[in-house]
Amino acid sequence: MIENCPSPTWRQLFSFSNKSLSSCIEENSFPYNNGGAFVSFLLHRSSISLLVICEWCKRVKSKETVNIWIPEYFCNETLNFIRKDSINIVFYPVNSELSPDFKMIREFVSNCKPDIFLLVHYWGKSFETGDVSDFCKNNDAYLVEDAAHVISPIKGMGKKADFALYSPYKQLAIPDGAVLAVRNNINIGVLDEINAILLNIESNSKQKDTIKWKIKKCVYKLIPNFIIPQKIFDKKLIENITSTSKTEQIFKISDYSKSIISSLTKEELESLAEKRIFNYRYLCYFMEKNYGVFPLIETEEAFAPHFGVFKVNAEQKNEIKKDLNCKKIFANSWPTIPAELQGNNTLCQELKDGTLIIPVHQCLYPSDYKKLQKPLLNNAYSICNIKIDEYKDICESLNFVDIVQSEPFSLAKIKSLKWRRFFAKVTKDGKQVAIFQYLIMDLFFIKIARISRGPIFIEETYEDKVNVISLVKEKFSIKHRTCLFISPAILETGENIKIMSSLNFYRRTSGWGTSFIDLTILETELRKKLNSKWRNQLKSSEKEDIEVIISKEYKEFNEIMIRHKLEMKSKKYMDSGVSLINALFETGHLVCLSAYLDKEIIAGNIFAINCNNTVTYLVGWNSNIGRQNNCNNLLLWKAVEHFKSCGYKTLDLGGVDFIHTKSIADFKMGMNGEYRKLVGEYISF
Repeated sequence: MIENCPSPTWRQLFSFSNKSLSSCIEENSFPYNNGGAFVSFLLHRSSISLLVICEWCKRVKSKETVNIWIPEYFCNETLNFIRKDSINIVFYPVNSELSPDFKMIREFVSNCKPDIFLLVHYWGKSFETGDVSDFCKNNDAYLVEDAAHVISPIKGMGKKADFALYSPYKQLAIPDGAVLAVRNNINIGVLDEINAILLNIESNSKQKDTIKWKIKKCVYKLIPNFIIPQKIFDKKLIENITSTSKTEQIFKISDYSKSIISSLTKEELESLAEKRIFNYRYLCYFMEKNYGVFPLIETEEAFAPHFGVFKVNAEQKNEIKKDLNCKKIFANSWPTIPAELQGNNTLCQELKDGTLIIPVHQCLYPSDYKKLQKPLLNNAYSICNIKIDEYKDICESLNFVDIVQSEPFSLAKIKSLKWRRFFAKVTKDGKQVAIFQYLIMDLFFIKIARISRGPIFIEETYEDKVNVISLVKEKFSIKHRTCLFISPAILETGENIKIMSSLNFYRRTSGWGTSFIDLTILETELRKKLNSKWRNQLKSSEKEDIEVIISKEYKEFNEIMIRHKLEMKSKKYMDSGVSLINALFETGHLVCLSAYLDKEIIAGNIFAINCNNTVTYLVGWNSNIGRQNNCNNLLLWKAVEHFKSCGYKTLDLGGVDFIHTKSIADFKMGMNGEYRKLVGEYISF
């Protein structure tokens, strides 16, 4: 059964709560504090957060009644706590793009000026706040960004808000928990005021009992999906989609949820968001292939999905919903229209009737949506080992070969680590369809096989992908005493996710992402494509008296690597492939670019030359002086100029990881190359 919310692990269920934790978190590292711009308060639900903001606004503005503007497309239950005589709720219109409809909104101002304006980031997508911020400033209103559908702040979110609302209980396996983020500088003494309001509210409140919630979750974890009767699923479905008039007087967050939320890191939340995006990609493919419907928000947009939201018509909706619910997949509508608007607002009803929402949370797998059958295979495909010379010849004929599939890389790998390398090809009726190199390590009585960013397909057809990957799985199976680790050279798309899942691979980690610069484009065009900030930093660096040396000599290589290793050690990073890079230098395939100021090295980059006219960025080291002079911008641009003049066609920026090294990823993406992300690393026995 696919539930709306993720399921806790056994470890989480039996963990102890820390009752001494504060409900106010001021640390800059707390993910909801946006790098220190906000201070966060932990509450039971976001509806309580709205109440606190309204009560605070009444005190600050010395008003008996405050006006809060809420979008018409909003959930009824969230408003229960602010339906009071001292709080006047005004519903403003939204357009079909779910943004405030300012053409109509401006007519409202003359009748009722807002004290608080609530902007909603629907479904995990960040909406533009510029016009809303200007509107609030002009009308002396506080801007509240409702990010209840967002697992953690994403780019642009909270940038101009006075308050931001988050609902971790909707995204994490916890019974309750909301975050009220308050901007540090909106008013002198604001934090003391809010603390006083919270103490007053919480003194008359009970705390949610988590024991029943834990027992319920234990039962669902113990009972297999197919045993749960349909009538129990239908009952749960009704509970999830119907409103309740009863409002529990619970304001305090439970100690259990407080312990989990307080310990969250930004890296952890972004990792969960990545899993949701992975599921969303597959769900979009699944819904298109099975029902012919498409997502409301494209996967290419920057967002962290709360649910999969699909555009449907009235006839489709009932049929699809019935079919999915029979498979014990929650398929619902949202929202429960506010009581004040029921029967009056046609657009809100149209938006609700025209969409279907399906869970995509991090505890799901593609097979949860539909049991995937193993695809039919073609006996015309065969696999065999080949000699190194044949492999190199085939590589030279291809458009692109990743560095980890290049012969020099595997040579460096076996020199630095205890691997043995082999080369293979797959043919169909004697015609080559894919090649790959693989590494083998003996571990007691079994073998470990690793294929990194391969096989490389000559023509990437669906039939080729299914049959080639299936043959690879068979070649390195448990019956041959082999365990296979593979990260296929196929993109993270719904189709490719289905292939890996249907062949019973288990996904270990997220896919490798990188950005490619097309060196066949005119230099002037490449410069125009640079992000404006990136280009300005480059211009600033070019004005300095910095000498750039391009060399293959050991002296320059050693100068950079010594400093690179020291930097890794100071930051407590792992080996970061130092021994492998040293071995790769011995193959003669590395080029170094060094930046000197007053004859002192201040920055250095190392690039690897692949086959197929491709260059890969491997190492970047920067001193404090180098950073002040934007040397990394200068060296990367000099690399573009140099390798372009040498006839190379592609510059691979060598990995873009938005989770673990976000600042580096943002820097590389500033060159506006073509971003690609592979389907992930899998394991098979």
